[in-house]
Amino acid sequence: MGLSNIAIAFFMEAYSGILRRDNFSELKKVTTQVLIVIAFMSIYLYFSGYGPAFSRTVFIFVTLITIPTDYLLRTLLKQYLREHNNEKRALLILTSSDIAEKVVGKMKSDLYNEYEIKGVILIDTDRYANAYAARKIVDDGIGGAVVEGAGIRAEDVDNNVVLSGTDTEIPVVDGSEKEMLSDDAYEIAGIPVVCTFNDIFNFMQNRWVDGVFIHVSKQYDVPQEFSDGCLEMGITTHTNLSTVDKMGQTLAVEKIGGYVVLTSAIRVATTKQLFIKRMMDIAGSVVGLILCAIFTVTIGPIIYIMDPGPIFFSQERVGKNGKRFRLYKFRSMYMDAEERKADLMEQNQMQGLMFKMKDDPRIIGSGPDGTKHGIGWFIRKSSIDEFPQFWNVLKGDMSLVGTRPPTVDEWKQYEAHHRARLAVKPGITGLWQISGRSEITDFEEVVALDLQYMKEWSIGNDIVILWKTIVTVIQMKGQ
Repeated sequence: MGLSNIAIAFFMEAYSGILRRDNFSELKKVTTQVLIVIAFMSIYLYFSGYGPAFSRTVFIFVTLITIPTDYLLRTLLKQYLREHNNEKRALLILTSSDIAEKVVGKMKSDLYNEYEIKGVILIDTDRYANAYAARKIVDDGIGGAVVEGAGIRAEDVDNNVVLSGTDTEIPVVDGSEKEMLSDDAYEIAGIPVVCTFNDIFNFMQNRWVDGVFIHVSKQYDVPQEFSDGCLEMGITTHTNLSTVDKMGQTLAVEKIGGYVVLTSAIRVATTKQLFIKRMMDIAGSVVGLILCAIFTVTIGPIIYIMDPGPIFFSQERVGKNGKRFRLYKFRSMYMDAEERKADLMEQNQMQGLMFKMKDDPRIIGSGPDGTKHGIGWFIRKSSIDEFPQFWNVLKGDMSLVGTRPPTVDEWKQYEAHHRARLAVKPGITGLWQISGRSEITDFEEVVALDLQYMKEWSIGNDIVILWKTIVTVIQMKGQ
């Protein structure tokens, strides 16, 4: 019965959106699942010949016990998830000033609370955004510079920050009069208005933003160019259905913060698909970490002997929608590799925001004549240096298949269309790695392959990419 219960729960997606359901809806969901399981078991026992061994009383008793028990367990699970939800997604709210207080308050009070609200943007006024910019400038200081942005000009005059705004409601203040810019001047229901509507793309470009919730009054129109721009950047939009006109790409109807919304994204995956992908990641990372442990014992000492220092290399990278994490690899380069990178930029073979050299002298074992030998070249050629990333996969920072995670410096130079490649979790491997991983020299080609992967994504495609990656690694066609 246990296995049938698990199987039916999976196919019914019994735990999909569990935090969104109220108590009565949860009870109906539990009752339906239990009755289906009982019916399935009855049919199985009848055809297997074991039916006479179980009376109707037994089935009634099991049903009456299972329904409240399952309901109680789900209630406890929901309470635990709400208290320990550390994987919230970063959300911006685009609204209008006449309903902003109501919309933000409703989103904040939602028990499901899957999102962390990072800021509000008002479509009809710049006043709040100007006040926020002014307050940030006063609080942070400008170090003698002149700063202009969001309708604010800030200048250091005799060690005081003097502000002037294009909006007459913003007073001219200095550093001793911060109280003139109170929290109420730029916050709505405790959430700051972070930028003007016209500056929203500049604000989102190099920040962690998973999605934008759109709910404006009917007298305001959100330009189609806004949704198009978000899609180009790989940012998901959730539009309250009462304000929907037209949208593009992949669409799905969802419920967020008590609102029924139309979600538009490059690719909307179902809960079942995401669950299967995550299970593949966990299974693959466990196997990968076992191999990583073996390599640590056998290859780690050689790395240390060839170039004393840590055998692991760690670096801050940018993950899904701008969320930063620390990536791990076996160290294949000398300890001063990052310092020497600036001197080698002229020899970069990549066109765009990536660095790659065919004969990189920073790799352990590189000879002065350009010869390639030693442990550094071996672990890169065999892709052994990538195995510690299975720890990132197990943690959930990365996936087995995805896009290459950029460095922070690369991320800061991204243009809007580059950002879209981070609409999914970065991966150890991906479409561009198996499409001539050592031959591609144009970053725009990498971006195009990443977008192709996202638009055509499926579990089957991931399996194909994993298989081709294994073949590539066995043939030692690494970089």
